[in-house]
Amino acid sequence: SGCSEDRSCEDWEFTFPHIIVALKGSCVDIPCTFTHPEDAKDFNFFWYSRNDQAKIFNNKTQSDVVDEYKGRTFLTGNTGNDCSIKIINVEKIERCYPGINEDINSYTLNRRDVSVYMTDRPPEPLISGTENLEDKKTVIISCAVNHTCPSHPPTLTWNITGHPIMENHEDLQFLGGWRMESRMTYTASYTDDKTVLQCAATFRNNKTSVKIITLRIKCK
Repeated sequence: SGCSEDRSCEDWEFTFPHIIVALKGSCVDIPCTFTHPEDAKDFNFFWYSRNDQAKIFNNKTQSDVVDEYKGRTFLTGNTGNDCSIKIINVEKIERCYPGINEDINSYTLNRRDVSVYMTDRPPEPLISGTENLEDKKTVIISCAVNHTCPSHPPTLTWNITGHPIMENHEDLQFLGGWRMESRMTYTASYTDDKTVLQCAATFRNNKTSVKIITLRIKCK
């Protein structure tokens, strides 16, 4: 039911990013939280398409979810105020918004929705930590890449072996997306001067992006 008569609309608030850029054929997790009036109980939760207000997610049943989204949308939140969802096999621009009915939702209340844009080109990794390499000096070299599919994060691989590797997966929260990072403990050797260091990121749809730099190692 509506909430305009008793001003309880003001107690409903939905928080999520405005824009997410996802890799075509991959998945996208949309982070979302909400607040509601204390007396609001036993409400169901939906995500709606901005184009035609069709339900693309129903927290209780898929029977009224539009066909093209059946089996493709899942709740990822694990608390009562978490409305985050996952959309798998993203193939086109998605514009959608969360709510509990056609009157109480982020678009009707605040004209807010999230746009998920497609890209065929996987994001390029970023290599850092190679700025001041000296012979026999040990440093941490990082390779990091952002993505939208935490259940299937990209795999990061280096073109050199024999150095300890640690990985870190960070939730960027309402910035939208996650960051996968590979940290290599590297002891520089002057014999590696002017050699190529490469980090490759392989994504769920088997697309790969590569970052290549040339090492510059100083003699002590």
